[in-house]
Amino acid sequence: MNPTPTRLEINDIECPKCRHKFALSEAVQRSLADQVQNQVQGSLAQERQRLEEELKKQAKEDKEKALALERKKAEAALAEKEQEYKAEKEVLDKSIEKQKELFKQNAELENKVKSFELTILERVKAAKQEQDKATREALDAKTKLEKGDLERKLEIVNKQLEEAQRKINQGSQEAQGEVLEEQFQDALERSFGKPDKIREIKKGARGADMALDIHSPQGVLLGSILFETKRTEKWNSNWIEKIKGDLLENRADVGVIIATNLPEGVRYFDQIEGVYIASPTCGLQLAHVLRETIVSVAREKNLQVNMEDKAQVLYNYFRSSEFKQRVERVVRAVLEMRMDLEKEKNAMQRLWSARDEQIHLLSSSFASLVGKVGQLADVKDIPELELGGGTEPALPKKGAKS
Repeated sequence: MNPTPTRLEINDIECPKCRHKFALSEAVQRSLADQVQNQVQGSLAQERQRLEEELKKQAKEDKEKALALERKKAEAALAEKEQEYKAEKEVLDKSIEKQKELFKQNAELENKVKSFELTILERVKAAKQEQDKATREALDAKTKLEKGDLERKLEIVNKQLEEAQRKINQGSQEAQGEVLEEQFQDALERSFGKPDKIREIKKGARGADMALDIHSPQGVLLGSILFETKRTEKWNSNWIEKIKGDLLENRADVGVIIATNLPEGVRYFDQIEGVYIASPTCGLQLAHVLRETIVSVAREKNLQVNMEDKAQVLYNYFRSSEFKQRVERVVRAVLEMRMDLEKEKNAMQRLWSARDEQIHLLSSSFASLVGKVGQLADVKDIPELELGGGTEPALPKKGAKS
């Protein structure tokens, strides 16, 4: 075996002619290595460029083939769409022609109808003119003689209407007060049954409007509550003295004034000089509290031997702060629900008032028209033209209250 050459032998170069050996320097070695590396890299770069050009050429050919195929498909689809468009256009053209023909026939028909209507209107107009002319001639001949009488009658009627309106205005305040009185009395009758009794004071008689007589289950009279209703624009302090006198005459225990306008500083109810003042919204609740108080006092009186008389017991208790607090608790418990109910009632009342005003205006206008026609035609009554068969609901007539 040949011995492994040493590093010095590997780096030595031998002359082919004289066989002389000499060492190869590192610089020469590096130069030779760089040359070999550059040659190899150059070859690799040329080979890479050649491959890239071949790939680009192949890709270009493939792309041109694909584009050609897509172009053929698009041309085929376009040709198919053109055929479909031609077929649809033919159908549409035929439909348009039919519509044009229908429009033409419709226009001709409308012209014929308008012409016929004009002819009818002209005939009706001519007939109406002849009829109106004959009617005017007949009425003119008659109204010339009656014109003076008609103006005189109209003047008398106007005076009567003015007088009636004046009387209505005078009685409206009294009528409003009677409405409040009736509503409150109905509420008492619905709330208090046997053994209690609602006693109405006759119209025109001296005293309050009504009284609630409270009885025991055995029918024994325990006490009375006197009610006075007032529906006015302002509060009158003289009412307190008046109801005090009514309490003495009627031998009642408690006096209550139900008023739409309360004294200054009073919102819902209060006690002034021994008399209870309340608004209509809480008057019924106050009546319940007063009744329970009278029953309780009567029960306590029966249990005590040396108790003061009934009137003094009631008077002292009604003036006490304990009773006022009890009344306030009861009334406040229902005020919120009552206020909500009043809001709903007011909304409906405004709606009803507007409708009632419209009906009143229409009725008045129609009544004037009927009267005018009756005067011109010299007919006193025309039942066919009267609203509701010529009858109207009459307002209830009630006597004056003090």
